[in-house]
Amino acid sequence: MSHKPYKGFSPKWVDAPADARSWRSIFRWGKPDYFKWPKENLYKVIKDTFNMSDEDFAKYDGSLGFGPVDYDVPSKMEPRHIAAFKAIVGEGYVRTDNYSRLSVAYGKTMHDVLRLRQKVVENVPDAVLYPDAREQVESIVAYCAINRIPVYVYGGGSSVTRGVECIKGGVSLDMRLRYNKVISFDEKDQTITVQTGMSGPKLEATLNDAASLFGAK
Repeated sequence: MSHKPYKGFSPKWVDAPADARSWRSIFRWGKPDYFKWPKENLYKVIKDTFNMSDEDFAKYDGSLGFGPVDYDVPSKMEPRHIAAFKAIVGEGYVRTDNYSRLSVAYGKTMHDVLRLRQKVVENVPDAVLYPDAREQVESIVAYCAINRIPVYVYGGGSSVTRGVECIKGGVSLDMRLRYNKVISFDEKDQTITVQTGMSGPKLEATLNDAASLFGAK
């Protein structure tokens, strides 16, 4: 938690971590247990600009997204395709449940956040695949090309272009779970090559620990 108490009225900010498989866990940015609220001066500017009062911030209207993800958009992926994907990436790395599909369907624009806050579900994939190696990615793309299945890629999830939305269903490759390893490290040239699922914070932690991980001086 990171905030300083207001001298005046303090809005009812959320200070509870979201459940792991909740709506909020998808649209909330950053670490689940870290909170950084607006400074009091900014809060006052917001009130003055939009002619609002403390009463407008005393309670919440609408959902906060703490409930489990639930919606009625069934997967249309044929069982034969599911079986083929499982043969490529492994039994436990092909998922069609509601949470997995929604978790890769939105980026981090305000439009994404507002839709999730209102539980608006659209452009979800029919299945989510979690590749572990380049060869698996190549096999998935080749199979989808032959069978005319749309393919989308979800890396760090910070997209602000709506490019991760699966507007034609198909499959989304979620790289975060397994495709996040270091490929090469060169201390002399000060370069590091990583797989596409490596997040910024994890990359920074890896570099900070380069002495023990790579024998760096």
